[in-house]
Amino acid sequence: ILYSTLSFLGLLVFITIIFWLLPKQCNSRFQQLKFLYNKVISLREEVQSYVKTNLTIGLIYSFLSYFFLILVNIFAMYGVTERLELISSFLFIPVISIAVITMPISFNGLGIRESLFIIFFQMTGFSAEEALAMAAINFFVIISYSIGGGIAVLLEKENKIIKKENVNPFQ
Repeated sequence: ILYSTLSFLGLLVFITIIFWLLPKQCNSRFQQLKFLYNKVISLREEVQSYVKTNLTIGLIYSFLSYFFLILVNIFAMYGVTERLELISSFLFIPVISIAVITMPISFNGLGIRESLFIIFFQMTGFSAEEALAMAAINFFVIISYSIGGGIAVLLEKENKIIKKENVNPFQ
């Protein structure tokens, strides 16, 4: 999610810089390009309004999702080992999540996530078994996030289908 968000932000920054570098004299010099110029300006305004609303909300949801994922891992860490490593959790969990997302080697990052948990959390004094237990809990939390999102999408599609079926074509 973070990689795609950063890629999208980079693309938006590139397009915005290009559009702002277009001189305003272009409109007076090339009357035949007036239509194209107006389209570019309207596209720039549309992108700016999109960035201010939807992208901001998406980023907030993304950060909240990662925060709750880290929080669940902190509780799992305490449940498994009865000790807390807050700084290492806030450092390692996002790195592990991004690494698992960007390496499409296995199904849903199975094996990669567990290996990275063992590697990173052994550096802070956890045993391999404790790190593996925390990775398993992390996996089940991510699966429950995915199932919740899948149910929401299915319910939304079902509501759209029901609304389409209830439309009277003779009105």
